[in-house]
Order: sequence, then C-alpha cells, then structure tokens
Amino acid sequence: MKGKVGGGAVENQRLLYILILAQAALLGLVLFFGDSIFPALEKSGWSREIRLRETADRLVHEYFDGFKGRDVPCERRITGYVVEKLEILDQDDLEFAFSVEFSVKPLNRESYWNRKDKATTDSWVAGKLFFVVDLSSPDRPEVISVVSSL
Repeated sequence: MKGKVGGGAVENQRLLYILILAQAALLGLVLFFGDSIFPALEKSGWSREIRLRETADRLVHEYFDGFKGRDVPCERRITGYVVEKLEILDQDDLEFAFSVEFSVKPLNRESYWNRKDKATTDSWVAGKLFFVVDLSSPDRPEVISVVSSL
C-alpha cells in the first residue's frame, strides 16, 4: 500500500516538472518571437511602450557615450554618467518625445556641463534632457533634437 502512495507522489512531481518546463518553453517562445507569433501584441499599447523605452534607453546611452572619447574636446568630455529616470512624454506614429534625468561627471569643473555651477563637491552635475525622436524609419530611429535643462 505504501508503494502506491509514494508512486502517486512521484507521478505528481513528474507532472509538475513537465508543466514547469512547458511554461518555460512557452515563455521563451513569446519573448523571442513575440510580435511575429502574436500579432495582437505588436499593436498593444503595452508592447509599444516597452519598445519606445528600449529605444530611448539605447539612444540615451549612445548620446552620453559620445562624450566619453578622447576625440571629444576637454570642456565637453565626461568620465561617467548615470541615468536616473527616463520618462516617455508623448508619442505618435511618426515620432516620440522623452525626458531623462541624469548625472554626469565632467572631465574638469570648467566644463560645458557645469554652466550653472551645479557640480557638487565630488564634481557630479545633475540635469535633465528632453529628446525628440523621428520614427519614420522603423529600423533606425533618429534623434531630431535634444534640449538641456542645464
């Protein structure tokens, strides 16, 4: 009698294991193929918001990384940056706008980034940028303008 009860528990564990594997496989398919398997997801506001946030995040990092190279003039060069908050402000089919709160560490205190003497004792400068992005080429969104609150 004990063997049958134990066998049922083992069978339940196997079934649970198989269900967990199937769920993981399905989740992997959705994450990898998402929009092409489920076209309704492509048009959902939630999916669009995620794509815009990913695009905005990539563009912000490209923007700040452009100030880190040795070919950048010393007064504009930064040694580090932190993105503190990214917010989508407006969107339509052709473009979207977002804001970024950030901190940068300029190469020196007499910097383009420190125009209002906002640097703290450790030389980090906080500010806010507003981006407008052209979405007319879906494969390669392009920044139309960047406005700084510095």
